[in-house]
Amino acid sequence: MKVQTVPIDSLTAHPRNYRAHPDAQVAEIGKSLDAFGQYKPVVVSSDNVVLAGHGVWTAQKARGATDIDTVRMEFAASDPRAEKLMVADNELSRMAVDDDRALAALLADIQRTESLDG
Repeated sequence: MKVQTVPIDSLTAHPRNYRAHPDAQVAEIGKSLDAFGQYKPVVVSSDNVVLAGHGVWTAQKARGATDIDTVRMEFAASDPRAEKLMVADNELSRMAVDDDRALAALLADIQRTESLDG
C-alpha cells in the first residue's frame, strides 16, 4: 500500500464510527504528533472517508494541519468491508494483554531519561 498525502479537509469521518475521541485524548495525540510526527497513516476509503485513524485525523485538524498522510483502500465507505475494517481496527487492539510490571519498568526508565535530558 502506498502512502498518499492528501488535503485534510478532503476527508470526512465515517458516519458509523462509534468511537469518540475526547478533547483530552486529542490533545495527547497532538503532543505525540508534535514529538514524533505522523508515523502511522490514516486509512481511508476510495471516496475519502476515514476508516481507521479518526483520532489522528481529528488531532491533525485541531493543530491546523492542511495535509495528512493516508493509505487508500480500494473500496468505498458504503462497501461492507469498510465497516469491517473500522471495527477490526478498533476492537482487535482491545484483545491485547498488558504486562503491568513491564509497563511500570518502561515508564520508570523513560522518566529517568527525561530527567537527564532536562
